[in-house]
Amino acid sequence: MVDQLAAWLGTQVTSIRLMDERNRGEVAEIELEAHHDRKVVRAGVADAAVLSRRLGVPVSVPRGLVSEMGPDDNHAAVVDDFRRFLDRASPDDFSR
Repeated sequence: MVDQLAAWLGTQVTSIRLMDERNRGEVAEIELEAHHDRKVVRAGVADAAVLSRRLGVPVSVPRGLVSEMGPDDNHAAVVDDFRRFLDRASPDDFSR
């Protein structure tokens, strides 16, 4: 939905960043640009991940957040499973 809204408004998603906010958990910032004007919209991590996958925009993750997560022996399998989920995801999967 965000990708369609951005297109309708004539904006382009230029970056997606995960942010670590100790009190509120992980959130993402989606940067939109139109006519050299940039705006940032906050979103949930899952929504940002789906948007990233659909638009091919990479997600930036702060080094400190990655360090906290640490290595995982199942990392490749988890990433593959998540990618398959994102490929099949629909907006209803994220309704609140």
